[in-house]
Amino acid sequence: MIRGPRDKTEFRDHPTDWKGYIDPLPACDIATPTDTKHPSVSTYKKAWPKYLTDWASLEAAKSAWKYRTALVDMTEAEAVDLIAPASNRVRDAAAGRGHSIHDLLEHHLNGDLADGILLLDVDDPAHEYIAAVESIIATFNPVVLASEVVVFGEWTDPDGVTHRWAGTFDAVWDIDGENVLVDYKSRKLGKAATRYPEDGAQLGGYGSATYWVVEGADGLCRMAPLQIDRMMLLSIAPDAVGQYMVDPQQAIAAWRHTLMFSHAQSAAPGMFARVKKHGVEIAGGGSTSPTQGTVVEREVGSVEDTHQPASPPDTPVEPTPGAPGQAGGGEPSSHPPSADLHAARTGWVIAKATELSITLGKQAVAAVWPQGVAPPGHVASGAATWTDGDIDLIALALRTLEAKHEHPFGMEDPKVTAERRTALQTALAADHEAIQKPPAPEPATEPAGEYADPDDVQILDGIVRGMARSSDPLERDRIARAQMWQQQATKANVPWKIGAYPRDEVPERLYCIAAAAVASLDLVDLDAKDPDRRVRDLLAQVLDDWLALHPTSAIGALFGLLTIDQALQLAALTDTNPTQETPGDTT
Repeated sequence: MIRGPRDKTEFRDHPTDWKGYIDPLPACDIATPTDTKHPSVSTYKKAWPKYLTDWASLEAAKSAWKYRTALVDMTEAEAVDLIAPASNRVRDAAAGRGHSIHDLLEHHLNGDLADGILLLDVDDPAHEYIAAVESIIATFNPVVLASEVVVFGEWTDPDGVTHRWAGTFDAVWDIDGENVLVDYKSRKLGKAATRYPEDGAQLGGYGSATYWVVEGADGLCRMAPLQIDRMMLLSIAPDAVGQYMVDPQQAIAAWRHTLMFSHAQSAAPGMFARVKKHGVEIAGGGSTSPTQGTVVEREVGSVEDTHQPASPPDTPVEPTPGAPGQAGGGEPSSHPPSADLHAARTGWVIAKATELSITLGKQAVAAVWPQGVAPPGHVASGAATWTDGDIDLIALALRTLEAKHEHPFGMEDPKVTAERRTALQTALAADHEAIQKPPAPEPATEPAGEYADPDDVQILDGIVRGMARSSDPLERDRIARAQMWQQQATKANVPWKIGAYPRDEVPERLYCIAAAAVASLDLVDLDAKDPDRRVRDLLAQVLDDWLALHPTSAIGALFGLLTIDQALQLAALTDTNPTQETPGDTT
């Protein structure tokens, strides 16, 4: 029997964050080594739409009923942490069950039954599937030709795009003299009739592989794939087994369509690069919104259609100094943006002004428009241009209008996006360096400010421990809130938890963030509809306000974006705003 690699770790593109395969084997007549990532077959399967909203909601509801007595004594954050991931727990349990059933089937197929069922724990749910597995053996009496083989594939579509993939198939059986590629799928009780289109496409991916990686006499080696005569999906439930033959040619065609559709999904944002938005050419993909249609504002509040062709891709947008009747009200930036970024911001401001003119009225927009700065209609028509300083002034004015009318514009300033990305990368690099760098032999050799003062860290630790041990439930609930913020930051890859560091090696930036977070706890109102609203409002003063006020921005993740100066500024603001009321905050 042909077997695939028992240890597949060397074929992973990353030791822990495994998203694809690589082939490190020595060169041979079949292929050469490559560190080019081959996404897994399972990754490509995700291109098929899965409408799981109702299922996830149902699992959450079941979990809430199951834990209904425990929920009474939980905080809101604890309850959400328990109930929200219910569908994930069900999914992971199903995955574990599937592995057990796969091992059970392999155990039976290999005839290794002398010592009984050794692969299952006493409470393993796969015990329910033993009868189904035995029925498979009795029905097909197969000869296993290959098992758990790693495959690599490559195909160039009619448009010239080369697609690569890899994966591990379950088995190839000899049934009545034919080679049958088999995929096992575990199902719940009563679901043996379940099969999905992507299951067939998955078989097509395995069946159209370029070569296999197997255990040879002298170790791992490549081999040409066996001829596949048929394909079969086994849908295995405790009470029955669904046997579905799959047409190989249709499966391979479905797989290739999946590859092209997945490529189209990943390339889709590029469709919006260098297009006209409100008559101004901008660069970059990103998201769109209904308020970003093809309209040009000739004057503030005056809207008409435009169908101007896009400028050549390499045409720069040059900011020019102010002149009579033109832009020039803002100060030039000390670091002028690229032409693409400037053009993107120009389109963003025009879209912002147009949307506000429609929803709030042109007079409202005109009332806050900076003096001496050309109106958007002039810029859209090419009669004038804005400097980066002009755009900053306009953005500030429109932001004030948005805040007054509680009408945020659903698109972020491209400059903020770029700066936030740069700041985040810098901060993460600094933290990584602080973690990886061993302590210097003499403190005097450490760069000033690399680590926080250990005495300050000890004081902060004492404050937190005191709140956690307090007899006041409010104090304990606030500490639980802080822990939730830390979890949000870790999930967003901007962690600021300092407990993992030795007291004299806590990075100063992380200490300042943690101190600001503790100070911000005084502003948390656990009885309010949005307990973090006051904290969010202060974060809006040290970060971009749309970023802080956007409902999808987690508070803990926003803390993780702070620089040292911003964290200190936030801590100072909490001292001066301990009881500040937030408009619209309802209990």
